[in-house]
Amino acid sequence: MDARVQKHRMTCWLRKLFVALSLVTSCVAQAAPTCISWKTGQLPQYTYPTQLELGQSVVDHFNSTNHNSSVLTGCNGVNTCYYTYISQSNTTVYASFAAVCAAYGSTFTIALTGLGVEVMPGATLATAYAKVTNSDGTAKSGAAVTLALTVVPEEDGYNHAVGQHTAPHVGSLTPLGGNTNAEGKLPFVFTAPEAGGVHTITASCTNCTNNPVTGTIVVPGCPIPDLRAVGDIPPNGPDVLPLTLELERTRGAGLALLPDAQAGVNCVLLKEPGTVITGGTRTLAYQAHLKEVWDKSVELNKEINLKNKACQPLRDKVEAEKGCNGGHCITYPPATNSNHPKGTAFDVSKTNIKGLLDKLRPPLPLPPKLPLTEAQQHQADIKLMADWLASPAACNLVWGGSFTNPGPDIVHFQLP
Repeated sequence: MDARVQKHRMTCWLRKLFVALSLVTSCVAQAAPTCISWKTGQLPQYTYPTQLELGQSVVDHFNSTNHNSSVLTGCNGVNTCYYTYISQSNTTVYASFAAVCAAYGSTFTIALTGLGVEVMPGATLATAYAKVTNSDGTAKSGAAVTLALTVVPEEDGYNHAVGQHTAPHVGSLTPLGGNTNAEGKLPFVFTAPEAGGVHTITASCTNCTNNPVTGTIVVPGCPIPDLRAVGDIPPNGPDVLPLTLELERTRGAGLALLPDAQAGVNCVLLKEPGTVITGGTRTLAYQAHLKEVWDKSVELNKEINLKNKACQPLRDKVEAEKGCNGGHCITYPPATNSNHPKGTAFDVSKTNIKGLLDKLRPPLPLPPKLPLTEAQQHQADIKLMADWLASPAACNLVWGGSFTNPGPDIVHFQLP
């Protein structure tokens, strides 16, 4: 037999055997359901349902554009297909090309539901969930979902970039992952922190085509701005600032009164020994500070802000500035145009005033005569205090309890 014919027959027989074995190998390898499409750099515009179909398309492409002797000999079911062709020297050339998975497993879509809402500080949101669906829109149970939580704290005067006062702004999310239930859902609970910020929840799932998805929750901070530092309130020039700071240190009792007003203080102390003076001359800046403390206290104690836990730190700070847990106490709205900066007014302890009024008031009437109403008692107190101030030795003072706009300031005395 001619050697060339014998070689050709042997080549054809080996080629058939190789193709058969490769097809078996390829079918076994592609039996796994993980790879749902295939692609190659030879045909970048197409994907194919099986690696063999892809391989045959590439070989057909070779035969139509290059040479007509290419034969697909098989694919390995992973990343390569094999083929042969006859070279110009009439020899069989064994070659290969890349054929890889374009997508693995079934594909899903993930979405977040129940976000885009506002959650008050300290409250919880338990109605949100991540949901995974199949490509046909049906729920996908058992899908592995991962959740993450990040926060951008609200502006509160701290440098959050270096970690200052950041922890109070960070909420919690449970769980941080898991498998979807029969409805394709993974419910989760968000617990809001004590301070405000914008929280972003990020969700992703295995084989989801739209990873990741995000949603936000806004935790409102306290709407009331912080107190200004006393030294930042105008007018506070270089000659006034030390006086303002001294007033803050002594809670308003550090500056001298005008002589006539000091004479009034001496008169009160003579008539009622042990009276504590809690305030006297103030700078305009310190007077503005006291008014700011009062105004913020009013706002912070409105029902809507009492329910907002983010306001509690500021509320504590403002109440401490009011000083009503000690001898000094702001019990009356500080006036914008006050006599304190003029050096003609002073305040005394609320305890002293109440004690003095109790001594000046006559005994309660015996039944069946009814006691005075609150308004009647107040009018009686005005007369009692006026008579007391006028009695020897007379004090040239006006009692703040007689004020009507915005109301009585019973701890206050000033020159007429």
